[in-house]
Amino acid sequence: MVNFVLDKVGDADWDELVEAQFRSFSGEPYHDALFGFNTRENQIETKKRHIHELTESTSYLWLKIVDQDAGKIAGAAYWKIKPNYIPLNREELNITWLDSQEDREAANRLLMTVQDRKLANVKEAHIQLELLFVTPEYQRHGIGTRLLKWGCDLADHMALPIWIESSREGYRMYCSQGVEDVEYHVIEAGRFKTAYTLMRRSPNLQAALLN
Repeated sequence: MVNFVLDKVGDADWDELVEAQFRSFSGEPYHDALFGFNTRENQIETKKRHIHELTESTSYLWLKIVDQDAGKIAGAAYWKIKPNYIPLNREELNITWLDSQEDREAANRLLMTVQDRKLANVKEAHIQLELLFVTPEYQRHGIGTRLLKWGCDLADHMALPIWIESSREGYRMYCSQGVEDVEYHVIEAGRFKTAYTLMRRSPNLQAALLN
């Protein structure tokens, strides 16, 4: 039986975590638009972006699940905890991780469309599941559910909803934890075509009382 342990991502984890992230999202157009294709240069750039984002707020948190026996990261989740409502701002992106101007413009259209849908719907204090992945060799071991449940438990105790932009692959798992549909979208921009569901989970205050 594999011994999985949940822990906070540390400074020594970033290279392995980013490599695992790119493998987990291989061929996923939204990830390609947001982080670029799987090259060493884009992995280095993504690592810098992740580390920089954590300096923006003490309420941003990366968690990992590690296979203790193999010493490998099996999955990870990036949570943004926003206990007070501050209106979201539209962030213009300087896309440097794609080579061609055509790809950069297409990725910008896709990412701005996703961002605009979030701005139109998320008008409350909340917890955002920014990213969740499980590496291919560790899928179907309940790792994604365990990472998600950590956030659900926190949201219940803080009386906050969770907002998620779900891919088709993660949709059933989110539904199993009480996350509900808000809007479904198909976006096609150049080579980047993606379908996702904007989802929301209400806090279960009764569950928080029982835990």
